[in-house]
Amino acid sequence: MQENVIIIKEIASEFQSFMAIRELAQSANTAETDLHHFVENGSLKWTEICYTQTNLDSVKDNLTSIGKTDVKDDPSRIKLKVRKTREAQLMGPVKSSSNIENIHLKEKFRNVLPTGNNDFEILDCGFLLDGTVIFSDRQNKRLIILDSKGVFVWNLKLCFRPLRFAVIDEQNIAVTTGDQVNIVDLKQGLTVKKLIKGIKAGSIVLTDAKNLMVEIFGCGYTMIDLNGHVIKRIQIDFSETLYHPPECINDRLYYVDVPNEILCCCDFDGNQIWKYENKIFKLHSAFTSNKSNFLFCSSWNSNNVFVVSTDGKSSKEIIKSEMFLNQAAAAYYNVHSRELLIAMRNGNFILYDVI
Repeated sequence: MQENVIIIKEIASEFQSFMAIRELAQSANTAETDLHHFVENGSLKWTEICYTQTNLDSVKDNLTSIGKTDVKDDPSRIKLKVRKTREAQLMGPVKSSSNIENIHLKEKFRNVLPTGNNDFEILDCGFLLDGTVIFSDRQNKRLIILDSKGVFVWNLKLCFRPLRFAVIDEQNIAVTTGDQVNIVDLKQGLTVKKLIKGIKAGSIVLTDAKNLMVEIFGCGYTMIDLNGHVIKRIQIDFSETLYHPPECINDRLYYVDVPNEILCCCDFDGNQIWKYENKIFKLHSAFTSNKSNFLFCSSWNSNNVFVVSTDGKSSKEIIKSEMFLNQAAAAYYNVHSRELLIAMRNGNFILYDVI
């Protein structure tokens, strides 16, 4: 694979390299996922078969078998080291650009979610590893599941009103519901675990260390593990009614001070590192990152999309104002496919390729 990358970079232009190596990266990611699946389901276990022959002289008057076959399974001798899901498969053109001026969005498709019994109240969106798209609809007590092409698959009915969520793995998703965090089985919609009850939970995100960073209205954020044990509390004077979705990259916490429309960066102890303010770019709760060097945001009212570097020093409008983006409520960046999904509260959604 690496040899192919080197050859491509030697004979192709920068743009051709970008396109070709991106295809190689996707192929490598698929192969890695398949191999990981084989290891997990036991297909690569070491199987040893032994045959023990019966001594015919000792059983000549009562012959029941001519021998015995023993089959012994041992754990796979293959040690598979899987990269963190947020990491790129290859270096070079596949990696996100370090120059914000080179970031562009190309619309892939837009659509409207299927209606429910009540009006839409879409509050969050996200992806599974296979490209499946998920939306939370508070008013209709459901998660809306689409395939990777944006085609409706099914509604996952819930017994509570979902607010925001964080995908843990292909089977489980953490969903806030105002007074607690629920771990929900994605196949059946059953709540398998309830975490930190009695709080006023809002936005939620999975950290690099596989912990959950939960927004607590009016208080800041609380970091918990997947069993609900509190790891850290970060005190921030928040609004008690507006969402402040966090983004965690390494040991940095990024969030939007929504009432004041200021983008903030602090460490996990709450110590402020920088603030970013731009009167042209309105900040709101449709906020995500590429888990590396860029933060993406869309505003509820200004109907545009812009990007800010994680050092807070540069920014750029990448989609100019259009009415389809009105009421932007949530955004999610898929690090595997380099796609940006934006969901509107009214059921509109749009998917972009990030190039």
